[in-house]
Amino acid sequence: MPVHEVREFLLRFKRAVTAGTGVLIAARASTRATLLELGLTEANLEEILLALSIRDYCSGPEHDPDRDGHSPGQVWVFGKRIRGRDV
Repeated sequence: MPVHEVREFLLRFKRAVTAGTGVLIAARASTRATLLELGLTEANLEEILLALSIRDYCSGPEHDPDRDGHSPGQVWVFGKRIRGRDV
């Protein structure tokens, strides 16, 4: 993926987060368990997401299988090392 496309995605993502109601966290048991295990709140997670940079990019965009039957969506994958764990 060209760097400029990742940069543009991050700019759009961060604008959307700060202009709206923040980040909506998927109500998955695995998501809640990971937040609890890492001792993070949804507010902490939002701070981490807003601090993502091009260096954190892993892959994407990819089709979002959770959006099947709804409006189309994409998944962009970024990674961070948080409290000794790759997340």
